[in-house]
Amino acid sequence: MRKNIEVFENPVIGVTLTQEIYIRWLTAMKKLWELLVCTLFILTLLSGCNKLQNACSPVIIAEDQPPPVEEKALNAYSEFFKGNIALSEDEMKKVDSFDFEDDLLEIFKDCGSFDTLTYALFDVTGDGIPNLLIRENFMVILAYENDSLSVIYSNRFFAGHFYVLTNGATLHYRVGNAPLSLNYHYQTLNNDGTVIESVSFNKNMDGQDSKFIYFEFDGEEISEEEWNQRTQPYLSIDEIEWKDYMILEG
Repeated sequence: MRKNIEVFENPVIGVTLTQEIYIRWLTAMKKLWELLVCTLFILTLLSGCNKLQNACSPVIIAEDQPPPVEEKALNAYSEFFKGNIALSEDEMKKVDSFDFEDDLLEIFKDCGSFDTLTYALFDVTGDGIPNLLIRENFMVILAYENDSLSVIYSNRFFAGHFYVLTNGATLHYRVGNAPLSLNYHYQTLNNDGTVIESVSFNKNMDGQDSKFIYFEFDGEEISEEEWNQRTQPYLSIDEIEWKDYMILEG
């Protein structure tokens, strides 16, 4: 007895197929479609990875690009100490010295000896560019900007100690007599040398006469307990590290 075989007209290829062959053709088309979808997904995924890799790749700086400002500043300070760069006449007028005609290094030589001259490279203004600090018996802070050096701070101190703190502030400390006193002056600077904060505080400690014992903060007389509390934030900051002049010169 013969089986009735159903036939189907395939509209895609335009031929007549038996049921069995038609089912096989449909199955093959389905697998081909799944393969195409899978391939497209993999290609899309690889394309996204390439974009991510390119985004995360380090930027290559061309060799002919200028060095960063920090490096240029350090080079300028080194050339200054070697005598190859001098301050302009206008900048020299900012130096707290008796003779504005002298070169800055000559002023330091006149004031003392290079055996005691110390320097530091530290960003005191917070602009990310190191400053050159020179200290003997007076203090000068230089800044590098627009390929030149400028004086943003100068202070001659004949007595006491002058500190630069790790937050960029300066602190001048002096011991006075008759009566015995401790005097402090704290200040912070902007990158052009203008003063941002300035605070003075002192205390007299002559125990022979109680009228000479007092504690003062920014012109206001306060108790010893309050003085300790208000000055603690300023006096607890560490000093920066200073180096001998000959290290930079050599």
